[in-house]
Amino acid sequence: MLEELFIEGYLDIYKLILDFSNDLELTPNDSIVLIKILDYIKAQKKIRISKLSADTSLNKALVEQSLESLIDKRLYGTLITTNEDGVADERPTIKPLFDRLEGIIKNNQVKKVQTELEEIIELYQQGSNKVISPMEYNKIEGFINEGFLPAEISDAIKASIKKGNVNINAVERILLKNHHQMLDDNDKGVDAKKSADFKKALAMIK
Repeated sequence: MLEELFIEGYLDIYKLILDFSNDLELTPNDSIVLIKILDYIKAQKKIRISKLSADTSLNKALVEQSLESLIDKRLYGTLITTNEDGVADERPTIKPLFDRLEGIIKNNQVKKVQTELEEIIELYQQGSNKVISPMEYNKIEGFINEGFLPAEISDAIKASIKKGNVNINAVERILLKNHHQMLDDNDKGVDAKKSADFKKALAMIK
């Protein structure tokens, strides 16, 4: 998925590499060489050590060292295919890099959701003044899995705290009511904009 977005020009892979350089265990030289390799692959240019050295201001020994490092870290490799004449064709591949990046991003998302869930649980326990039960925990976790925003869930808990009625059923009722109200408001906003644009168009015709 990420590789396709990069090839089609929709993904800022360079920013991802810099943002996740520690997770990818990249040295500064590794990052420079990897970014230049990506430029070559996108432009369908052949990858040569002499060219990499000239374009990165790194000597050939440092380029070779970074290439070996990228291969060892499974961020860069070669793909061997055989053509119709039975001749082997060796081409560079960056699929390992994108596989690693997708894994890192997914892991970070899981950590983020877990942190948000823990904060919501803490708020609920403070409001109810008791340890959350397994049923209540599963219910709140279910809200997140269903697509409710953490801020929505927290707001529902805070609203139930204000009413002095902190239980999972009350939180769910407030959450659903607020969510539907938000959707209605958004729809009205879109309709209002369409109406305003239509009136402007009519005014221009007159």
